[in-house]
Amino acid sequence: HSTPTSPSSASSSSTIANHLRALTQLDDEYIQLNILGDKLHEYLNELEREERSLKLALEQSSTSLREQREKDARRKEDMALARLEAALMADSDSCDGSSGS
Repeated sequence: HSTPTSPSSASSSSTIANHLRALTQLDDEYIQLNILGDKLHEYLNELEREERSLKLALEQSSTSLREQREKDARRKEDMALARLEAALMADSDSCDGSSGS
């Protein structure tokens, strides 16, 4: 015939079952945290790639702006030089015309 379960034995089985449930829950939570950690790592890598791209774009646009300013400055200098030459030529022509009379 079977022996009745003692109260301490039932309590011990219940405690073990509770501990096993807690361990299983901790394992599940660890797995979820590990998955989130992997996703965060991937997102960080993506952000770092984007940051490098943005820095490169900024560097290129800064270079382009500087080059554009330099071209504008050269163009203005060329125009000023052309006006000066034209003024000198006009002055030279007027001097030649008055001395030839």
